[in-house]
Amino acid sequence: MQQSILRVAGVAVTVAVLVGIFALPSAAASPTFIVNVSPNAIKADETTTIQVRVANGVPNCVYLVSITVKDPSNVSHTKTVSFKTSSSGNGATTTPYPGTFSGGANTHTVGTYNVAAMFKCGAQPYSTPAATATFKVKK
Repeated sequence: MQQSILRVAGVAVTVAVLVGIFALPSAAASPTFIVNVSPNAIKADETTTIQVRVANGVPNCVYLVSITVKDPSNVSHTKTVSFKTSSSGNGATTTPYPGTFSGGANTHTVGTYNVAAMFKCGAQPYSTPAATATFKVKK
């Protein structure tokens, strides 16, 4: 009889452990915000392309992305772009620089340009910290 009680207790413990393991909520992957510049080295007065993208974001959401480019003279130029994510929460878009960035954006000045992108889905606040990249303008 004691052996039967031990077996029942052992089975009960095993079931409790398994229920506890499978009852835990699965951890959702955190979104990843990325900004890339290609080509990342250009000659003065040429254009480069900035790509912004999200992986594992909110599915089927229109993301607003505020992009700021700070030129070697420490002057900032901004532009907001948008894209809609897929049902898996992935999405991206590209925009040319200088293109239609604010404040007379250009690539006249030789040096390093710093790019920062802040992502926002719906009424959520913009992501922090910003995703960053750089590109260089050469003679």
